[in-house]
Amino acid sequence: FSEMSAFRTIRIRDTASDCQIIFSGATAQQFGSSLSIELTENPAPLFVNSPLEFLDSASMAVRTSGALIVASTGGIRCLNGDTTLNSGRGFQTLSSHGSGITVSGGYIQSEGTGSIAVDGIAGALQSDYLNGVVVSGGGRIIGSTIGSVHITGKGADAAADPSHGVLVTGANSQIVTLGGSAIILGLGGSACSSMHHVGVQLDGGGRVSVTGAGTLTVEGAGGNSSAGFNRGVMISGDLSAMSSVNGDISIRANGGGSDAGAHNSGFLIDAGGGLMCTGRGNISVIGSGSAATGEFHRGVLLTGQNSRITAQSGSIRIEGYG
Repeated sequence: FSEMSAFRTIRIRDTASDCQIIFSGATAQQFGSSLSIELTENPAPLFVNSPLEFLDSASMAVRTSGALIVASTGGIRCLNGDTTLNSGRGFQTLSSHGSGITVSGGYIQSEGTGSIAVDGIAGALQSDYLNGVVVSGGGRIIGSTIGSVHITGKGADAAADPSHGVLVTGANSQIVTLGGSAIILGLGGSACSSMHHVGVQLDGGGRVSVTGAGTLTVEGAGGNSSAGFNRGVMISGDLSAMSSVNGDISIRANGGGSDAGAHNSGFLIDAGGGLMCTGRGNISVIGSGSAATGEFHRGVLLTGQNSRITAQSGSIRIEGYG
């Protein structure tokens, strides 16, 4: 690609099924041109196994009906260009899709004025852990001091258990901005016979944080299954947290579920998870439990030692509807 730097944009499209793109190599690949990839013909997963660096205002855009995986040896870094990654949205969701977009130990980063948009829909495989967007294994999505971060995910409509919209899981896995604002939207998958379809979930030490005056907006809705535990937004575990400094945090969470399924709460913090503003930021939480006929549909629920919602000097507003 370095020999094509004279072009403003490099475009790659598939015209037949099973096309696969793999970026590999131990050293960083630098792009002076923007890169646009569009894969619509039932492609194999796109792997980013090496660091990709986009210089000046060069951007990266991917639209694929297959999965996109940023591995532990890989990463995407834009200086002033935008990063736009789209898996499934606008295309037919295919049976071979799996989780939509996975950042597993790698990174997606904006260093200058560029924004990051990650939008993933899980496929319909008959297996577990089909999530819209996953950040795991110490993976990172890092926004700059100016650019925004926008994450949207939808879990699989299949017999998968669990199937979250957006999942940040494991120690050092994080979505963070260094001053810009972040928006996270998640919808859990819908399958009649399975459970744990959460809109937005942090567990095992996964974190979402904005620094400076950046604001954080999170909206999550549990999936529509009858087996229960379809929460809107969930923060679970000692080191798992959502936080800001001087910017406000706004959370809207709706429990899903249907029929007699139980424990479809709107917003849940358990096992020592936290929601914090460490500076002047305010916190607003609005949670609604499911309207299904089952039990224990809380609007807002904190349970377990050290689970907390704290603000240093800002206000805290909580509304819960069971």
